[in-house]
Amino acid sequence: MRFPLEARATFKWIDQTGVLHEREGRTLNISELGAFVRSPEYPPERTPIELTVFLPKVENSRLLPTPMMMQGRVVRAQHDRRDGEPYGFAFEVNPVDSA
Repeated sequence: MRFPLEARATFKWIDQTGVLHEREGRTLNISELGAFVRSPEYPPERTPIELTVFLPKVENSRLLPTPMMMQGRVVRAQHDRRDGEPYGFAFEVNPVDSA
């Protein structure tokens, strides 16, 4: 199930030449399986990335905002329907081996 969540996100990946890229964006939604991140720059589809989502502070809570780091890959890139500019990407979390 997807939950709407707008939160700051950072992501990084290593390209085919070994160069590390780091970018920022904002989540539009998140689930236990992944997230959609809005950003004008992102890696190509199927690229492994590390995504960190900075969960917002919950009102009337003593809990501090907590960064949540995930490993996964880009499964879909999306462009703006009006002008064709990059809009964001869908991220899928790597499966966890429960053995």
